[in-house]
Amino acid sequence: MRTRYRSAAVAAAALLALSGCTSNDGGTGSTAATIDSALLTPSGGKQTAAGAPISIGLINDEGGSASSFPEIRIGVEAALKYANDYLGGVDGRPVVLDSCDSKANSASSAACANQMIADHVVAVLHGPESDGATTTQTLMNAGIPVISSAPASTPEMMGNLSFSLSGGATAFIAALGEWMAEQNYKSSVLFAVDAPGGTTLYQSAVTYLQKRGITTTLIPVAPGTADITPQMASALGHNPDFLWIVGDAGLCLSFMQAYRASGSTAQIGLVGQCTDPQVTKVVSLDGAISPQYATPLADHPEARLYRAVLNAYAPGTDHSGLAFVGYTMALGTVRALHGLSGDITAETVAGAIRAARDVVLPVADGVTFTCDGKQVPPFPAPCSDTVFVTRMDAKGNTTVLEKIRAASLFGG
Repeated sequence: MRTRYRSAAVAAAALLALSGCTSNDGGTGSTAATIDSALLTPSGGKQTAAGAPISIGLINDEGGSASSFPEIRIGVEAALKYANDYLGGVDGRPVVLDSCDSKANSASSAACANQMIADHVVAVLHGPESDGATTTQTLMNAGIPVISSAPASTPEMMGNLSFSLSGGATAFIAALGEWMAEQNYKSSVLFAVDAPGGTTLYQSAVTYLQKRGITTTLIPVAPGTADITPQMASALGHNPDFLWIVGDAGLCLSFMQAYRASGSTAQIGLVGQCTDPQVTKVVSLDGAISPQYATPLADHPEARLYRAVLNAYAPGTDHSGLAFVGYTMALGTVRALHGLSGDITAETVAGAIRAARDVVLPVADGVTFTCDGKQVPPFPAPCSDTVFVTRMDAKGNTTVLEKIRAASLFGG
């Protein structure tokens, strides 16, 4: 049974390293730093960190030819500067960032992991990277906790020193299924990239929907398929109420192009990397339903704080880009370590995160996380089961329709 879950984790990880990301096409902040003290100052007053620094690492794909996410690093840096200036860092001590840019290749990923071990960081914030599974396992083998915003590799979903602040792919799929049932959809067609281990994940989704009265047909799509017009025609032959995908940016683009060309009026749902510019610059996402774990452009206290921190510490950074991913990891970690004192080591940090309860999740409206291993069974690493079901505009910016605490996709 555990092998079944590991297979599903492989598929989820391969597809959804950047699940829940918003569009990169708007919402740019001011290029001049602006300090909104009313938003930045916590209720207990401003506390500036001092004393011996605490080193936390960051490994993130940046500068490589295949993938690069500098905004994630920028979000981490802004959050830690804010925490040091206003929140007293951790135990009153400043948190310093030990950053390593993996270049989307195995050699640089290994070098980054070794750097973190040699530098004796107390934790590593883990952005998306091409060899994330190996990096995560290497760090955990060295006793270093690994913190991500969403599970992006099997070790990040299954590891005992892994803490992922959102529920990731299985929670997103389950929440979307619950929403579909609430809206009384009766039939759906799921397009899914034919990734290793994917059958377990996709069949679990089909079974999950079947139990909720939604007959679902699965259409696997080979990776790299540019034109899925034949598959779309087959799908529409089932007269579905709902068409949806679980996939990467390439499948999202193929799906949206085929759907728009078909003239179908069925509702569509998107789970995966669908707001990548390679999609939104080509085809409109208007009207699509998508699960998210954060809402950076919304009008709630956490989103307003996020934008204020970027304006103060990273002016000019796109509010709707990927900075929120790094910000979530960094500020979420600082919040989880509130109250930690004494000898701050990798072991005590892991213990503090595991013991923390109902920590406010950054950039999310009224969501908390608890890293007790019970939030998204059977996977121990995800720390929250809460998902926002949203409706997208043409560029992938979202409006929240409902907040759902997702049931277990696997019934465990």
